[in-house]
Amino acid sequence: MTNSSASSVENNKAVVLEFYRAASSGDIDTVAAIMREDFRVEGPAFLPWGGVHEGLDAVMNNLVIPLTGAIDIRSVIISSIYGEGDRVFVILEMVTHDGKTVTAGEDWRVEEGRLAAARVFWFDPTPFMNMPPVAGSDAF
Repeated sequence: MTNSSASSVENNKAVVLEFYRAASSGDIDTVAAIMREDFRVEGPAFLPWGGVHEGLDAVMNNLVIPLTGAIDIRSVIISSIYGEGDRVFVILEMVTHDGKTVTAGEDWRVEEGRLAAARVFWFDPTPFMNMPPVAGSDAF
């Protein structure tokens, strides 16, 4: 890996870490600014906010806001972060509002210093299974 590609990977990791910092402090303006207007996120379709969400407004309204109703976003702990090229993969733990610890893996794609896409993998999604569906979600 060249120095320029190594610094690019480090920059991409910094973008993802800034997203988590802003989200955990409730700084929704920074969260939105870090994401591209055409940001796309995909999660397991069986979850209340699962499926594919495309566009900043859809992601914020159908995923980010409902998810903050399920987890204590301030509880997020990043246990690992890996990067290669435009991809950053994060393993994190967080606590639901009813006190259960959940683990997720998030595969981010960073383009020109902003988040372009993400795929979310939940280790054990059962704490979320009884939540009502989110309006606008294609999960049901």
